[in-house]
Amino acid sequence: MTHSVLIIGAGKIAQGFDNPKDKKISTHVKAYLNFPNKFKVKAICDTDKRLANEAAKKWNIENVYYDYDEIKIKNYDVVSICTPDHTHGYFLKKILLNKPKVIFLEKPMGLNYQDSVDIFKECEKNNILLLLNYSRIYIKEFSKIKDNFKSNKLLSVDLKYHKGFDHTCSHLINLFFYMFEAELINYTINDKFIDYDENDPTISGTFNFKNHSNEEFRLNIQGYKESDLNIIEMDIISSKYRIRYSESKGSKVTEYNLCSYDMGIVLKEFVKNKSYELNYNNSFINSMGVIIKFLNQEKIDNINDIQKSFLSTVKFINKIKNHE
Repeated sequence: MTHSVLIIGAGKIAQGFDNPKDKKISTHVKAYLNFPNKFKVKAICDTDKRLANEAAKKWNIENVYYDYDEIKIKNYDVVSICTPDHTHGYFLKKILLNKPKVIFLEKPMGLNYQDSVDIFKECEKNNILLLLNYSRIYIKEFSKIKDNFKSNKLLSVDLKYHKGFDHTCSHLINLFFYMFEAELINYTINDKFIDYDENDPTISGTFNFKNHSNEEFRLNIQGYKESDLNIIEMDIISSKYRIRYSESKGSKVTEYNLCSYDMGIVLKEFVKNKSYELNYNNSFINSMGVIIKFLNQEKIDNINDIQKSFLSTVKFINKIKNHE
């Protein structure tokens, strides 16, 4: 069975990062088209008429709209929301009224925590799958890394980013909550400036957490001005294991094992074990796999952890941005 798809927004993440001849998959449209027996992208909508028309021609999409309210028949099986950040919550609520089978939403969610909880409850009530495109959690290597930390005491996590707490840092925050069950105890904001959007400052701070075993650890977040540095990094240190994840001309994970040696006293340090590149093609491919499993009524691995991480991310970001 082929499922109909509507794309709201025709910009870069919707389709602009890809072209039909490339093998890489960096956009919603290209991801759906990679599974022609499962999906048919039937319509695209954008207020920029030129962009919408060019996208439709580029990807051979038969229906083009310039206003969501002009779409007379809205009963699409799958809807991707790829609009600007501040419009996500608006479109999510409108699309939910039409009860599609799947909503695939670009991050951030664009709603406060309670509204987000209510939306997920509404989706569950109506058997609708709501996914956010926090791309890293769909890369299977991170699920393996998550498992490796289960038997280790977490000591610290360091995040480095640029361009907005919600827009960019939320990717790493979501990955943090996907990998670890943690409760915020207290925090200190060290720095805050506008580098992307006046409603989305770049924030730095120290955040004290405890895990389900009441063990405490610190999350350190450092934001940089995009004009000074383009950086996305995550460094996780536990009692026996360490990983560094960085994005620079690709995505690289470096794993370290704990080494003990006697220098008159016993010293412990981390020694590099291996490094490997992550294939971002797998992110969109794997997210399509989640959608296909849902449509086929098959079991989805880690779906509870995935959706719980979405709400934890919204709760944390709202709390920090609103100084609660």
